[in-house]
Amino acid sequence: MLEKHALDLGAMRVLVIDEVDFMFNSARQVSSLRKLLTSYSSCQSRQTVFASASIPQHRHFLHECVQQKWTKSNVVHVHVNPVEPMPARLHHRFMVITLRSSDGQTFDVEANIVGSQSPLIKNLIENHIDTNGVTPLKVRADILTHILNYCKKHAKQDPPINDEELKKWDEEFIKCNQSILFDLIMAANYLLMDSLIDLTCQTVADMIKDKSVEEIREVFQIKNDFKPEEEEQVRNENSWVFE
Repeated sequence: MLEKHALDLGAMRVLVIDEVDFMFNSARQVSSLRKLLTSYSSCQSRQTVFASASIPQHRHFLHECVQQKWTKSNVVHVHVNPVEPMPARLHHRFMVITLRSSDGQTFDVEANIVGSQSPLIKNLIENHIDTNGVTPLKVRADILTHILNYCKKHAKQDPPINDEELKKWDEEFIKCNQSILFDLIMAANYLLMDSLIDLTCQTVADMIKDKSVEEIREVFQIKNDFKPEEEEQVRNENSWVFE
């Protein structure tokens, strides 16, 4: 079916390969499996689940999966036996979802990464709020790219990133022009990303710290539409602000 293009494996989000140990009984089966996993799809755009009741050397098998580029380097291994039964529920660490920006661009991302940083996206995923497998967001593609980079860096990593390194990364991340900065604030608020809201708003606060009204206007290119007498009245009524 694959060779006749009757089935598009590249469009699949989750691929389950059952009885993997049986496939290793012959070179032909191994060759077919390799072709299935490398020629017709990419591990970058799918979640692959290998299932078997008897893989003698499962650690070696995991190593080979990575070496053959059949799966990602940080593999989730669930090994069960009569003493350790199969868990009632598996949390799919590498489930891939498709996000669509407000201007129509799509992004394939790992659900756990974006879901851990954005409660809104997590809710959309858990409640299957999508259109033909695509989750729409009210964020432009260029801003969503920044958001996804932030999510990837702030999601749990193995080994974990230290606070000092993350702080330095944030400092570089937030070095952007005002237009992008304000769009990031709006997007972070929409996506309910508290840590990014704190970072972006603190950046704005630092920009206006110890500056006069005139300096703030200059920084943000705000036009003064007060008449001289109106501005004088405001200053007199709020003199403590201008001290």
